[in-house]
Amino acid sequence: ISEMFLMFFIMFSRSGLCSGAIVGGYTPSPNSIKYIVSLQSSKSQHFCGGSLVHKSWVLTAAHCNIGCGDSGGPLVCDGRVYGLVPWGNGCGDSRFPGVYTAVSRFHFSIRSKRINTFI
Repeated sequence: ISEMFLMFFIMFSRSGLCSGAIVGGYTPSPNSIKYIVSLQSSKSQHFCGGSLVHKSWVLTAAHCNIGCGDSGGPLVCDGRVYGLVPWGNGCGDSRFPGVYTAVSRFHFSIRSKRINTFI
């Protein structure tokens, strides 16, 4: 899948307001996507997304403090992580494209930890 396609897909699929709803997608069945992670506070409040890349490792943004808890959340195509949300301008605002860090740029560092299962 090309980077250009992903950029246009992200730009045109982001619309709506921060309401807890999934923008441009659907709510999956519980436990149907085994590698998506919700980091939660001690009060079970979601604050950051991530991707399980090994039974003991979660890939996420280092800061995890943006908008509606989508920071650190993955951009996944065909079961592979291509990007992570590092920051954003609003939440699901169609006037601004989604911003993702290309995980492939850090693949060597991640692979050196032997956790490259889904990357």
